[in-house]
Amino acid sequence: TGHHDPYILTKAVESWPVDSVLMPVNPVEEVMGGFLTLTASAAQKKGVEIIGMKVLGAGHYILPKYKITPQQLVRFALTCNITLPIVGCASQEEVLALTSSESMQGLSGSEKDKIAAIFKPYASRMAFYRGIL
Repeated sequence: TGHHDPYILTKAVESWPVDSVLMPVNPVEEVMGGFLTLTASAAQKKGVEIIGMKVLGAGHYILPKYKITPQQLVRFALTCNITLPIVGCASQEEVLALTSSESMQGLSGSEKDKIAAIFKPYASRMAFYRGIL
């Protein structure tokens, strides 16, 4: 698992016989690169399963003003060729939003790009788990 440094996690995936890797998968990571570029690529190359965490960013990535919902964030993660999204919910509303959703499918490329663009100006500040604030 890696929260802070995609370069260290990538090296671990490349160097050790692991079955799966747990890493952040969300629009902030799409903008910043590292986990979704280096680590995911290394994992896919070795056939290592990818478990996505921080999908909702502890609820901080749900942005009603921009119509970013929990469902969209899960769909975003599913578009990143992961095996499994781990969705930590911070409220009853988030749980209900996800449990009442219809079948979750990934986003189209343009939908994914549109969501990433919303996060681009704020990505480095929103990557709280990387410890780089």
